[in-house]
Amino acid sequence: MRSEATGLPRHRRLLYALVGIGLYVASLIATAPAGVMGWMLPGLTNNRILLVQPEGGLWHGKARNLMVKTADGGLKSMGSVNWELLLYPLLKLELAARVEVADGQNNSSGIVAAGFGKLRLRQMRATLPVSLLSEFMPAWKTWRPNGALKISADEFAFSQHGVRGMAELEWRNASLGLSQVNPLGDYRVNIQGDRKMAQISVSTISGVLRLVGKGEWSVSDGLSFRGTALGDPSKKVELRDFLRLLGSEQSNDVYQIAISHVKLRK
Repeated sequence: MRSEATGLPRHRRLLYALVGIGLYVASLIATAPAGVMGWMLPGLTNNRILLVQPEGGLWHGKARNLMVKTADGGLKSMGSVNWELLLYPLLKLELAARVEVADGQNNSSGIVAAGFGKLRLRQMRATLPVSLLSEFMPAWKTWRPNGALKISADEFAFSQHGVRGMAELEWRNASLGLSQVNPLGDYRVNIQGDRKMAQISVSTISGVLRLVGKGEWSVSDGLSFRGTALGDPSKKVELRDFLRLLGSEQSNDVYQIAISHVKLRK
């Protein structure tokens, strides 16, 4: 049947109407303000990450502050943030953004992508306060960690199945509330995952507490780790109680660290 007004078949008019609606919706998304990101981000992060005074557009915007909600309900500023949503990952039903965060002392940048229970990091070079881990991993609160965590990862992904890729972490000026001596030193952690299993190695860059060890982690078996800890002779007495928390004493003041199948709880 044809329309007397237009002479077009009804199904074609319906198609044109749907295309028009689709283009209209697409134009709304393309021109959406940055405030839409401020509305979306809390929902995507279970109200843990917030934007303060977002400006610009949804696709390319900035905010005066990127805030992380702490366990006690407070807010911790991570600094100003700029973002750019990437189009190609959307075709794979993945939300990805190039992000830059600056807090006046450190600049962090990289691509963060999420979709179907997976979080992926690309070209990531970031520096974060280690104390922030306590807000996402309550078990850390007992140790009261401090210092700066430097993250370097060209391609690294987390999922419900495990991890894939390589990442290097450096814990600078590492401090722990349970130790009488702080800072303890600088440490490096290398992680290499093949999805089912992640291999982990720990080494000491410098400091009064020397750590070295290797381990592995998987979703099914948890974390297993074997290593040693040795205190600097000049701090031997002050470090003794803390070293006993890490493991059992062996010969020559070396302490053995042994962790078997420990599940990491959030």
